[in-house]
Amino acid sequence: MKTYKAKISKEGQITIPLECRKRLKLDKDKVMTLYIDGDTLYMQPPRDMGGEDLFGAWKDMTDAEAKRFRASWRDLDDKVPS
Repeated sequence: MKTYKAKISKEGQITIPLECRKRLKLDKDKVMTLYIDGDTLYMQPPRDMGGEDLFGAWKDMTDAEAKRFRASWRDLDDKVPS
């Protein structure tokens, strides 16, 4: 396993090395998930959802529930800064 180093800026930011970004297909504006276990920090890249992840997700919702769910996501998307 290859290791990488990243310096923390005074603003608390780090730059993920290019080789890591390419391998994990990380583009700007992607959101990483961070986990802490003891004194170790883990970073998990976002996972693109394919059709198999969504198949059947709404099967038990009524049409009205599905409509409210879609509307809430549109409202949330409008509020997230880009």
